[in-house]
Amino acid sequence: MVSASMEYNFCVGHSTGKSSMPRKKKDQIPRLLVPPKATLRQIYAKYRQEFTAADLQQYTELEDGVPIEHIVAELEAIQRRETRKRKKA
Repeated sequence: MVSASMEYNFCVGHSTGKSSMPRKKKDQIPRLLVPPKATLRQIYAKYRQEFTAADLQQYTELEDGVPIEHIVAELEAIQRRETRKRKKA
């Protein structure tokens, strides 16, 4: 049987300032804070003002991707497999 003091200690552990919820991770996308009821023109002006060269570089960097030959080979394999399934049915 669990004593009342053990249950109380368990509950106290949650109220010591430690949250049972994980902390929110910082998002890679910066949030644009605009005043309520801002017009579209005001929102775009604020965005242009806060847009930096680092933001632009993020969109202009080339990333190593998957070669197209690999993707085409996978798609052809899937198509062959699905075609066989349809012929059997």
